[in-house]
Formats: sequence, structure tokens, C-alpha cells
Amino acid sequence: MPARRSWSASLLRARLARAALAAAAAAAAVASLVADGGLDDRAYAQARAGQLSRRGAMAAEALEHALVEEGVAEREARAAARAEAGTSEDLVREARAARREGAGAARVAGRFARRGFDADTIRAALERAGFELDA
Repeated sequence: MPARRSWSASLLRARLARAALAAAAAAAAVASLVADGGLDDRAYAQARAGQLSRRGAMAAEALEHALVEEGVAEREARAAARAEAGTSEDLVREARAARREGAGAARVAGRFARRGFDADTIRAALERAGFELDA
């Protein structure tokens, strides 16, 4: 039966521990699933990064941080984050759409900042989207 959600090895290990499964038994179960290909942290990281970035463009560093927080090894997290990170063009597209919907520059800038983009990148995207910004 297919799983209802995908898991990283670290997340599953923690979930089993919360379910009061003995640590040794949890580790053995996770190791067995990894060996059989049932758990693949690289595939999990790629899928999860794609899922997170579907909500809106995210900076690579923010994606990487989110994946590491979910127990993905830094190497896999970094690779998946780089592949799914938002570009300046993505930000411009989102900013233009937000502007058409009547959102103000401050609101859009805050949204982009929460997704890990730096001030210069945000400012450039807003300007290219046609927002009037103060000096």
C-alpha cells in the first residue's frame, strides 16, 4: 500500500520514537526501509523542495534551511534547494500578479523577505514589476 506522505529517514525515525517504539527497533526499521529503497532522502528532498516552492518562489537558502530542519542531510538539502529555488524572473512574475490584484509594495516585499530573498533582489523585482518605490 502506498504511503499517504513521503518521509525522510530522520522524520520517520522521530515519528517512530514518538509512537513509543524502542529506539533500536525504530533504527532497524528505518535502516531496512533505506536499504530496500523505501526511504530515499534525496527523492524526499527534491519532492519537498518542489512542494514548498509551489506556494511561491523561495530563496535557495530558505529552502535548504527548511529541508535541513526536516532532517534532510545538508548535501541533499542544498542540491534540492538549488534545483527548486526561485529566480528573479519568478519574483517579477509574482510581483506583477500581486500588483494587478491590488497588493502594495510593502506587502509583496514582506512576502518575499519571509521566503528568504535579500533586500536588493526584492527591490529589483518590485521595480521591474512596476511598483513605485521611495528612494
